[in-house]
Amino acid sequence: MKKDKSIITNKNKIYLPNDRDFYEPDEHDLRSYSPNGDYTILPDPTKDPIVSNNISWMEFDYTDQSLYKED
Repeated sequence: MKKDKSIITNKNKIYLPNDRDFYEPDEHDLRSYSPNGDYTILPDPTKDPIVSNNISWMEFDYTDQSLYKED
């Protein structure tokens, strides 16, 4: 059985989860605008319980490099 060669040839590309930095948002209101100009103020991501508690599940965690090691 042949391995997918696209996996092997992409080793020089940066894997973005490894290139993360500390998140420090600016102090301003976050607004989501609609096409007609109306907007909704979004919750502060540093205080929102879903974001600030960093809830996650392993099926969404793409940072574990053991998944990408070749045998």
